Amino acid sequence: MQFLKPIKRLAILCFLLFQGISPALAQQPLWRSLDVEDGVPDPSVTSFQRLPNGLLFIGTSSGLYRFDGLNYNKIDFPASLKINPFINCITTDGSYIFAGARNALVRYSLKDESLLIFKNTQTFYAGVNKMIFSYDSSMMVCYTHAGFILLDSRNGNLRLIDSIPCSGVMDFRIARDGVIYYAAQRNLYSYVGSCRDNHCHRFTFT
Repeated sequence: MQFLKPIKRLAILCFLLFQGISPALAQQPLWRSLDVEDGVPDPSVTSFQRLPNGLLFIGTSSGLYRFDGLNYNKIDFPASLKINPFINCITTDGSYIFAGARNALVRYSLKDESLLIFKNTQTFYAGVNKMIFSYDSSMMVCYTHAGFILLDSRNGNLRLIDSIPCSGVMDFRIARDGVIYYAAQRNLYSYVGSCRDNHCHRFTFT
């Protein structure tokens, strides 16, 4: 049994060693800031969307960028449309990247890299702040400072369905049955159909 003593001593030594190292490792920061020196084209990052294949789309104050792990490539918008390059938010349905700019909604095809621009100065006043798809991805709900915009997003299209004038929205969700619930001005609301037909209901709690 004498041969077990060196092994036992080694095990105890390793245990004590790791006990001393572990706190030091735990104190090391796990976050690292990426800046222009790391290749980031614009340090004013506003949003990002990572795809299962590893591609990363980054929204900044100067435009939309695609990062493949090595290079950052800017996605250029047509100059003739005069799109404000400031990107507020990004989302995807798996086939397209949707970027909410200050005065437009941009659809970027992941298959052929084509662009579709949905631009309306009055509708997208102050830009698209948040975008959510319905469960079947047939409808996209965009929130702006002027209210909600409902778009038919089937097959990557962007067709206006309806708009809901409202302000002060803190958050919103789409239920499986298509009902939109949103919190605004300390109240919870539900939306079905059109508010012009009195289908906008406020919840009350007792």
